[in-house]
Amino acid sequence: AWVDCWLEVARKHVRPLIFKSNSEIIGICFIGFGASKDLKFFTYKTIYPFLSGNPEIDIIASEYNAVLCVPGYEEAVHLALISFLKNNKRLSKYKRLCFQRISEEFLPFYKQASFEQKYILDIYKTEKSACVHLEQLRGDNLDYDKYFSKSIKADIARCEKLYIEKYGSIKIEKPENVTQAQNWFQELGKLNKLRFKNKGEKSAWDYPELVRMHRAFLNRNFSKGHIEIIRLCAGDVVIGYLYNFIYQNVVYFYMGGFRYETDNKLKPGLLTHSHVIKEHYNNGKQIYDFMAGNQSYKYRMGVNGDNMFHFTLTKPGIKTALVSVVNTLYKMVKPKAK
Repeated sequence: AWVDCWLEVARKHVRPLIFKSNSEIIGICFIGFGASKDLKFFTYKTIYPFLSGNPEIDIIASEYNAVLCVPGYEEAVHLALISFLKNNKRLSKYKRLCFQRISEEFLPFYKQASFEQKYILDIYKTEKSACVHLEQLRGDNLDYDKYFSKSIKADIARCEKLYIEKYGSIKIEKPENVTQAQNWFQELGKLNKLRFKNKGEKSAWDYPELVRMHRAFLNRNFSKGHIEIIRLCAGDVVIGYLYNFIYQNVVYFYMGGFRYETDNKLKPGLLTHSHVIKEHYNNGKQIYDFMAGNQSYKYRMGVNGDNMFHFTLTKPGIKTALVSVVNTLYKMVKPKAK
């Protein structure tokens, strides 16, 4: 469902690779092409698996990137991918492969492939994630309201009380149809963009292709139950919106838009998530996944989830040798922290 809509904006920038076993398709991967740099001086022609190579489009890239694969063939397909990209003569001018947000469950395959294919592996960024194991809570017969720590429960209770006193009772609302869902998505975007603007940062809504992709995603998948947009209100006042993906009984939080006020005791994001998590606890979902991001509220509400890795695989050569020398010299002269 995701790739179908992603191709709406990425198809001119990517090429498909098809993996077969005994004439049966067991995996599909899309690759993009571009360039990357080391130390701002050394440029490599680069292949971007699961990406387009265009930064304006790759802001859309999903968490937990991987080959689309028939279960049970993950290792074989990932190893075949690296081998093909390394040894295909038409791709010989590309000296580097660049991967982003690869789940830690697949990292061993890439480490093995880098050794077998004589690539230099550089893990340059790790993104943490957090999640709430709803199925485990039910299995342990824990009451949802007893799950949170005393401090976060106090924050949620105080916040909810303030909203009720100020605006009225708290309620969760869901769109009745895809048209209403699109309208709520637009309102979410306004709040999201305002929040980032106030912090002097770009919002996802500053990328037109991302918005176009998600509008198509909503149109095609809202009725199938792959997406939810939930609105939390106090009286007639909107507190916040959540835009989540739902797949195989797991809820993936992708984007939120919240109405912030000057009183920092009013925590719209915290309150909205707490009500939506409880909603999914009651309706039988297994996991509420906050996905990538180091925001403190995620780790106050959840536990550590899977890490996601950004890394490159680079063919050895003069450039990589020079980069290694420069990095070694930098470490030698860099002042040590006291």
